[in-house]
Amino acid sequence: MPLNPSTWAANFPISAEQLNADLYTYSPGNNHTPNGILFHATPPMVWSNLRDATALGTQPSSAGGSLKNMDSNGSWRAHIDNNALFATGADFMGPNAAGHYLPTVPGSAGSTTPSISIGGNYLAFGVCVFAATTTADCSGCSLFYNGVAAARGGMQLSSTTRDNASYVVDLMTANPPNVISLGGLCADTGANFAYKVNATDYANETNLFGTLWTGFDPAVNNTTAGSLPTPTTGYNSASAITSSGMNGNNLAAPLKFLNNRPQMRASGLLSTSIPNNATITPTKVPLNTADIDPWGSFNTSTNTFTAPVSGVYLVHGSVAWSVATGSQRITGFQINGTTNIWGPSHQNTGLLQTKSQCTRLLDLNAGDTLILTGSQNSGGATTLSNVIACRLVVVWMSTLAGSNGSVSWTPPDIGFRWQAGTPGASLPAQFQAHLANDLSFLLQRPYLLAYQTVAQTGLTNASFSTITMDHLGGRIHNAAGDNYGGWNSGGNFYAAVQPGWYLAVAHYAQAVPSATPAHPVAAIGYLTSTGGNQGTSIQTWGQHVRTTSASYQPGAEAIGLFYLRTGDRLQPFYQQQDGGATYNTATGVSGLESAFGCVWVSE
Repeated sequence: MPLNPSTWAANFPISAEQLNADLYTYSPGNNHTPNGILFHATPPMVWSNLRDATALGTQPSSAGGSLKNMDSNGSWRAHIDNNALFATGADFMGPNAAGHYLPTVPGSAGSTTPSISIGGNYLAFGVCVFAATTTADCSGCSLFYNGVAAARGGMQLSSTTRDNASYVVDLMTANPPNVISLGGLCADTGANFAYKVNATDYANETNLFGTLWTGFDPAVNNTTAGSLPTPTTGYNSASAITSSGMNGNNLAAPLKFLNNRPQMRASGLLSTSIPNNATITPTKVPLNTADIDPWGSFNTSTNTFTAPVSGVYLVHGSVAWSVATGSQRITGFQINGTTNIWGPSHQNTGLLQTKSQCTRLLDLNAGDTLILTGSQNSGGATTLSNVIACRLVVVWMSTLAGSNGSVSWTPPDIGFRWQAGTPGASLPAQFQAHLANDLSFLLQRPYLLAYQTVAQTGLTNASFSTITMDHLGGRIHNAAGDNYGGWNSGGNFYAAVQPGWYLAVAHYAQAVPSATPAHPVAAIGYLTSTGGNQGTSIQTWGQHVRTTSASYQPGAEAIGLFYLRTGDRLQPFYQQQDGGATYNTATGVSGLESAFGCVWVSE
C-alpha cells in the first residue's frame, strides 16, 4: 500500500468508498492508483532474462577490470512486470525489454504528491554470466543506477575452461527517471567474452535480472508500524466493527506494517584487518553506515542489526577484500553472538579485489542480533577493501508460523470491491473473506526453510544432483519451516499449496574437491505439477565459480523468481565440474551446510 490507511472516525457508518480507498485504490474508481490489498498482492516487480546479445555485444575486459551496463533495448525478455497493471511498464514489453527497472507506479514512494509519488525501496538482484576467459583473473557483476555502477556483487576468480557466473543482491532506493539495471565485470588481458542467453525463458544458463518493491522512499515517507500486528479474524454476526478496530488490527495496523516492512541496508568502505585462520573463524566486518533503515534497526557503533519483529528474513552479506594472491575468502553472519552462518568460500582473484557473498532465508526472533563476518586463510592478516563497499541487506518477508502446515489462508481476490447498500447479514462473510483472509495471507505468506544435516557422498561429477534437505525448519531457532505444508521430504521438493510468484534462495556447500581446479554450479529446479521432472532444461542456473581450495569448503548460491501454480514444484540442484569423478556435500563446519528456501511475493 503506497499510502497509510485513513483514520476511521467514531460514530460514523462504515463506508464502501472508504474501504475501497484503503484496500484497493486511493483514488476511488481508478485502479491505476493501487492501494492496500491490491498493491501488496501485486507489488511492483520485474523478472527478466537476456534473450539476445546481438545489440548488447560482449563483456569487455582489461587488466584493471571493465564494468559494462547491460541495459539494452530489445535484448531482454520480461517475464513479469507488475508495474504494467497500474501504469506503463517498468521495462518494455516481453521480448522488447531492456533489462532495467524504471519506477512507474503512482503512490509507490509513499505520497500522492505528483512530483514525489513514484519510487520506493527495491530488493534488486541478478546473475551475470559470460564465457570462459583467456586468463584466470576476475569475473563479477554489479547493479547500475541511472547508468552508474551502484552496488558491486560477487567478484570471483574467473575460469578459462568453464562459463563464469556471479550474482548480486542489494536494497536500493529508486525514483524516476532513473533506472536500475544489471552489469558485468571482467578483469582479463583485454579480450571480449560472449554473454550467455536463452531465447525463450529463464532456464539454464542466462543472464537474469529482478526487482521487488519493499517499502517507501525514505526521503518521502519513513513511517513504520513499530510492531508486528495480528489481523482480526473470526468475523460473525456478533462481531462489533468499531473505529478503534478499523484503526487497529481490523485494517490499518496490518497495512501500515506492510507499507514499510522491516528492511535495512548497511555498508562500509573499510580497511579492517582480518586475521589468518586455517579453519573458518568469524571476524566482525564493522559496517559503519546505515544507508536504508526506517525501523532504526542498525547500530553503527556496534555494527549490529537487531531484528525489530520476528519473521522470515532475507539476509544478504558481501565482503570486499583487498587485492592479494592465493587463498580463500568467505562471508558469513553471526546471530546473537553464538550462531554462525557461512556462504561458500571464494577463491582469491589475485588481480582485483575479491568479493565473497552469503545469502540465506533465516528465522529471526524480535531482539535477535546479527553482524556481518568474514574469514580468510592467506597465511597472514589481510585487510578489507577501502574502495569497494562491504554490505549487509536484511528484509522481512513473512510471519513465522507456529507449526508446519498450520496456515491455510488464500491469496487475495484483487477484483473484489465493496458495494454500498450491502445487507448487514452479508457483511460478516465479506469481512472474513476480504479483510481477515487477505491481510492474514499477506502477513503469513507461504514460505520454506530447509537445510542439510547429513552429508551426501559419491555425487557424480559434471551432472546435476538433487541436494537433500533433510531438516525442515529454521536454522536459527528451528522455527516451523513450512507454514502451508508444501514440502515433500520423500521427493525433496516444495510443491506450492497457493499459486503465485515465489522468491527462491539456494545455498550449496561441498567438501573440498579431490582435484583442482573445480567448478561448483548452483541451480534451482522448476517442475510442473503434471509433467514431473522434465530434465535440466527447467533448471535455472545461478553462481558458477572456479576454486582451487584445499581447505575452506567451496560451493555456490542462486536466487530467482518463479511462478508456481498449485502443485508446481521447486527443487534444489547442484553440480561440481572438473573436481574429480565424485564429490561430497560439506560437513564439519556448523552453519556452512546447504540450505534451500522460498517465499511467496506476488499473485
